[in-house]
Amino acid sequence: MHKRSVVPLALLALWLGAAQGNAAASGDPPNSPNIVLILADDLGYGDVGAYGARFVRTPAIDSLAQQGVRFTQFFASANVCTPSRVGLLTGRYPVRSRLAGDVIFPEAEYGLGEGEVTLAEILKAAGYDTWAVGKWHLGHTPSAWPTRHGFDYFFGIQYSNDMKGVALFRNQEKIEDPLGQSTIHARLADEAARLIGTSGDRPFFLYFPTVAPHYPNVPGEAFRNRSAAGPYGDVVEEMDAGIAQVLEAIEDAGKTRETLVIFTSDNGRAWDGSAGAARGGKAGTWEGGYLVPLVARWPGVIPPGVTTSGLSMNIDLMPTLAALAGVGVPADLEMDGRDVSALLLGSGDSPHEALYFFTGDRIAAVRTQRWRYLVRTFMQVWEIDHLNPGYRHPLLYDIETHGSELFNMAEKEPEVLKRMQSLLDAGRRELEGIPQHRSAWD
Repeated sequence: MHKRSVVPLALLALWLGAAQGNAAASGDPPNSPNIVLILADDLGYGDVGAYGARFVRTPAIDSLAQQGVRFTQFFASANVCTPSRVGLLTGRYPVRSRLAGDVIFPEAEYGLGEGEVTLAEILKAAGYDTWAVGKWHLGHTPSAWPTRHGFDYFFGIQYSNDMKGVALFRNQEKIEDPLGQSTIHARLADEAARLIGTSGDRPFFLYFPTVAPHYPNVPGEAFRNRSAAGPYGDVVEEMDAGIAQVLEAIEDAGKTRETLVIFTSDNGRAWDGSAGAARGGKAGTWEGGYLVPLVARWPGVIPPGVTTSGLSMNIDLMPTLAALAGVGVPADLEMDGRDVSALLLGSGDSPHEALYFFTGDRIAAVRTQRWRYLVRTFMQVWEIDHLNPGYRHPLLYDIETHGSELFNMAEKEPEVLKRMQSLLDAGRRELEGIPQHRSAWD
């Protein structure tokens, strides 16, 4: 954990102006790129063609990987949606924002705190137009609304599409209630494309958290029975078509070379879908609950067809995108994310010694580039002498060698286990014990 320094505003303005002038002279993309951040909802790591999907077609997402970079060790900061989205937009482990305890339910009267600094606020202060199109799920009280956290405009739903009272909003105005489950995917894509088409000379940040493939999976008529993976696959393919629409809008606006496009997911697969070689899925503590795809394209800046295995997490996106936009973050902001621009641009190593994975407000696992130390699983509630050794704690997995959580190496690697326990202890001292907001279910 560390704090990032902020560049003095006067120097930043001079540097940014010089950088943009040099870029214009050389024909390179400007230093303040447009940023399109697309977030799938409950998408499995293995449900994208670029990550080995066999039953779902995702040509638009695959094209981003072919034309840019593909991450193979990128993780969500939580195994469910609300805390993961907190981590993505703030660059901090969700426990720091007191939103790690659970997802936000309709009855909740809390949300993202007014004191939180988001990526949208950082970019807005630097002159960006900022738009959020899709699922918010960081609170639906007035103080938690997207337009109170750096977004100029919001079009989307307030929480998950399976929750009571979900509706479609434009800014604070409710425009569709009840939500049309079969039309929401197309409406969000249309709105995202429209905003890009009407953008002016100012750089823009489009945060596009899609509704797909979160349950219920209700594809539009043109996508029903289209995939070989049932309704889940159908809505993934419809989501991909919406992404293609957004990419086409960028091209039609003549802004392809000056636009960084990133696609990822908020957590691992839920009921359906594939976690690839990883074990588990959403809400669980095995790696499949956190491992998500990430692909990024920025023509002329990110080399095409690059794959990186550097360890990184969605908390890294805030400092990374701020850096690529040429802006600083507040010096007193307690950041957990790191600038992984080098990984995004296709070179360099991860700046992380270790990453922490939470279930609720407790650390469930510690991950280094090679090892994963798992300390909280559902199997802990069973005290059975003859329990399979693969479920007996401590659980230490050699991900780099075996590719997944296949063999418990704790007995064979006592020194590694000792080091991982030390990392866990350090994380617990700093990150556990912070009071959290709780839902009515707790």
